Amino acid sequence: MQPCDHDVTALPVAVPNQFRKYTPEQAGVVRQCPICFRVASGGSDPVSPQVITDHYPSGEAGSGVVLLFYLLDSIASNRSEIQQLVSELEHAGVDVFSTLSRINRDPDINPAIDLDRRIRHLEQFL
Repeated sequence: MQPCDHDVTALPVAVPNQFRKYTPEQAGVVRQCPICFRVASGGSDPVSPQVITDHYPSGEAGSGVVLLFYLLDSIASNRSEIQQLVSELEHAGVDVFSTLSRINRDPDINPAIDLDRRIRHLEQFL
């Protein structure tokens, strides 16, 4: 996980137990930059992922989508984890592709990853 260089505070998000396997050292809290969406471990006083963007689903699934951004940083290295997380999110009722597309179209968000390309890759292997 890499922190970003933006002059904003990355917002802490609690990681539910079922999603901790997708974080280094099974972290209970991660931080996400509200501009580039980079994810880093650690933080305190977690907020709802919907504070970062209202495009995130409510409840624990929102934290899962935050972690998806962490995993999408390297599709090649994280392919099996991405497949498993997307399956869990879809089982929870999240339309992952729609969520990522809404985030990608938001002019206030500038993802550090090429989200268009990542969405195309996901469509190919999911």
